Amino acid sequence: AERLVVELKEKLAVLARAAGRVPSLMRALDAGAAAPAAGPSEFLARFTATPASLQREVMTLQLRTRVAAALGVAPPAVDVARPLMEMGIDSLVAIELRNQLSADVGRPLPATLLFNYTTVDALAAHLVELLAPAPAAEPAPPPPLTAAITAAPSALEALLSEVEALSQDPS
Repeated sequence: AERLVVELKEKLAVLARAAGRVPSLMRALDAGAAAPAAGPSEFLARFTATPASLQREVMTLQLRTRVAAALGVAPPAVDVARPLMEMGIDSLVAIELRNQLSADVGRPLPATLLFNYTTVDALAAHLVELLAPAPAAEPAPPPPLTAAITAAPSALEALLSEVEALSQDPS
């Protein structure tokens, strides 16, 4: 087993030099592998601080980065409208991506996530909707003026009596 790991590490170094990138599954074998670009709190903080009109774009960029890393390509090479399985995402990589995305969004996501939302675009829309804050309950409308009048007829009668008394005052 140790010989296999050494051979894989050597092949990993050759792949990295030749292609300038390393497939994500092989990256775990590399002791000097870089950590993911954004930790869960970092991405989630950036996402929630983003205006709602730009959140879909931020989520799409994060997904492209994650998918690109899994495929060993640059983020611009990821077509957001192309099905993930056509790009080379298999079930093992889909689970790996789901785990990374769960950490990014700070909540558990279903194992079938990438099978239910098959493109980066569809997945981004779903995750933005999932992370959207619940709409605030609308405040109850103020009671109609007639309710206030019927609620205090004695106060209204007293006010009318006072106005009437003032209008009859000879001064």
